[in-house]
Formats: sequence, structure tokens, C-alpha cells
Amino acid sequence: MEVEEPVTALERILVEAYKEEMVDYLNAHPEDFPEAIALAVGDRPRYAWRAAWLVGNGMEAHDPHLRDHVDRLLAAMPGKPDGHWRELMKIVMRMRLNDEQEGRLFEMA
Repeated sequence: MEVEEPVTALERILVEAYKEEMVDYLNAHPEDFPEAIALAVGDRPRYAWRAAWLVGNGMEAHDPHLRDHVDRLLAAMPGKPDGHWRELMKIVMRMRLNDEQEGRLFEMA
């Protein structure tokens, strides 16, 4: 099995930095938040769980950066490994959900 090498600066941070460095990087580079979300909901195991952890630890409650991504996060949750699913759940639980989103979350739990 070939290991996928990091291509972007965020990918490199996710696999080479310690937790505090990762959070500091995302805070210093908010332009990378969309990439972090894309990696968090994706199926690239080397990055997905780490990116979900980073988004969850770099976000504020009801974070406006995530408002438009809640449906995407919910849609990505089914079928994810337990640890990854849990990190996505932590993100979603810190957001304001509408009735439909709450229903989808309740069905998964």
C-alpha cells in the first residue's frame, strides 16, 4: 500500500505537526478552512479524521465558516469509522441546526 504524500500546506500540517501547531496554522490561515472541511468529509484516511479533529478544535460554537456546510457534514457521517464519525459529530453538535438537520442527526444516533 502506497502512502499518499501531502500536496498542500494544510495536508502537510495535518501529517507533520503537533495538535497545537495544527490549530495555530488554521487560525493563521482562515483561507484554508474550506480545504479543511473538504478533507474532513472526504475519504482520504490519512487526512480525513485529522481534518475533522482540526475543524472541531479550530471552530467557535455556531461558527459562521461552517454554517453553509452542516448538510455536507451530516451527509458525510454515515459509514465513517467510529473515531472519524465522532469528530464530525462534535462539529455538528456545536452548530445551530434546523428541524430537518436535527431529524437527520437523530436518525443517525
